[in-house]
Amino acid sequence: EHIKKGISEVHYINPDELKYINHPIVPMFSNKEKDIDCASIGYANGKAYDELFESISKLDKPFIHIGMVSNVLYEKYKSSCIKFHAMPGNALSYDRYLSLISRTKYGIFMYAHDYSFTTSGAMLDAMSNNTVILTIANTFAAYLDSIDYPVLSFDSSEKLFEQIDNLPDYDDLLKKHNPIIA
Repeated sequence: EHIKKGISEVHYINPDELKYINHPIVPMFSNKEKDIDCASIGYANGKAYDELFESISKLDKPFIHIGMVSNVLYEKYKSSCIKFHAMPGNALSYDRYLSLISRTKYGIFMYAHDYSFTTSGAMLDAMSNNTVILTIANTFAAYLDSIDYPVLSFDSSEKLFEQIDNLPDYDDLLKKHNPIIA
């Protein structure tokens, strides 16, 4: 609905004429323990993820990436504090992927400020497992905030990186927001 509304506002299209399919929300994985504080989720490639991994490497604290990773980023950061659960060109099994996401308190998504007319399946998988979203400010993050989903959005990637080592208490954040989206 959020994407449909955005397209109609920008492109002057009658919303009743748009055809779309809602992404299915996967039921929460059965894992009860949230033992991964923060992870990047999805396909890691490009400058934004390079900057994220560089910043994480400087913190020198254990960090994981859940999902695929480009060969370039894997080779650059494989000896750092970042653990990649998939090798370049290989995906995790869906059960392993969801199991890791279900254990994650905060999920980082490096989507640009102009991320407007789409959302990622990885983000929806995280949301269906009560993972708080950390992202650069964009219209989808504003939408999540408007429906009271726990999201922390930042004006710049630098501000997001600064906050990674100083996140609010996960349980307190869930008490203030409604992570139930299905």
